[in-house]
Amino acid sequence: LEHIGYTEGAAMAVYGNYTTLVVPMFNLPPILIYPIAYSAAPIISAAVAKRDIVSVSRSVRMCLKLTSVISLPCTFGLAFMAYPVLDMLYSSQSACLGAPMLILLAPAVFFMCILAVCNSALQAMGRVKIPILSMGVGAAVKLTLGYFLTGSSSVGIYGTPISTFACYLAASIVNIYFIIMYTGAELDLTGIILKPAVSGAVCGVSGYFLNRLLCSYFSQSISVLISVLFAAIIYLGFLLMIGGISREELEMVPTVKKITGFLNKKAKNS
Repeated sequence: LEHIGYTEGAAMAVYGNYTTLVVPMFNLPPILIYPIAYSAAPIISAAVAKRDIVSVSRSVRMCLKLTSVISLPCTFGLAFMAYPVLDMLYSSQSACLGAPMLILLAPAVFFMCILAVCNSALQAMGRVKIPILSMGVGAAVKLTLGYFLTGSSSVGIYGTPISTFACYLAASIVNIYFIIMYTGAELDLTGIILKPAVSGAVCGVSGYFLNRLLCSYFSQSISVLISVLFAAIIYLGFLLMIGGISREELEMVPTVKKITGFLNKKAKNS
């Protein structure tokens, strides 16, 4: 950064904002995906042991679908609510510096989550070298793009989130290619990605405008929390309305499964 005109203080400030504000926010959504990746592994392994390719394909499709349903609203939420969320947690000056970088990094959340599930699926299928290959491809893309973009005076620090996005995109494409090759799975992109993406966009836009409205009456923290809650409700309602997920698929989400199980138990006891 100093080579393209940043002073030492400015370079430390923007990079510090990226590593301490943006990256921690980026790492939060994948935590919701890891239970899906872990629970899918034994199911896929059992199907592979039985040489039941149909079950393997179905399990992979379901995992990708649930990953999209969970990660895409997080992706759009971070993109549309970048500044309000950072401003709620940190100073306004830090939020102003970090928000553009978080907006650029937000799309990488989806592909990072897809990559985690694909890695688990490939390992369960016994293809343990493929995740290493895909991460190698991703690392090469990140290093190459990061070198040229960050070294460009017109891009600067924004080259870091852009190259990170490209890294996870490339690695995900490699993994999905080999999953399709080994399982013959036909991926319904409309059901797996498009419908959750449209619902996620509606979620992000509604959260953004609701937050702007509430800021006139409440503090930033209260406005953000209310906006996120209502945006999540809008997302789920819109997703169900357009047939983006069935009740059976929804109940496969660990948290939802616990809630529905608890409610069913209460209903039986009453």
